[in-house]
Amino acid sequence: MASTAIPTLGSSLMLDQPSDKIDYVLRFYASAPKQVNNSNISQAISLASTLSEYSYDRTQVVTPIRTELMAEFSRVFPEASTIDVEVSTSEVTTSTYTISITPSVVISGVTYSVSRTLTAANGALVLANDTVTS
Repeated sequence: MASTAIPTLGSSLMLDQPSDKIDYVLRFYASAPKQVNNSNISQAISLASTLSEYSYDRTQVVTPIRTELMAEFSRVFPEASTIDVEVSTSEVTTSTYTISITPSVVISGVTYSVSRTLTAANGALVLANDTVTS
């Protein structure tokens, strides 16, 4: 089964390269609230929603993130022979930790991977333009 392109409203319009599609799914997962449904991504998954449930225990947030993304990448890449999502957390302070997400997809013997590190502080996802003070 061949993979299809993901239509976007960005400058590329159609994403057909595996690394671009992985990046798009990760960006949408990290930035969209669960109530928003992007017609290109049928599962309503959201990192913000997952963090709201598990944010105060960084060790507990790893499994739901991995499960959600494994299901999404399996849907986006039906032609992949192997899909894996590595998720880890690292404590920065008592109320702040980083989340590293590295999905990898193997298609026709070629591995495609993108890595993202995000920060959660006081139970909320910290975006690039946010300022968190104690």
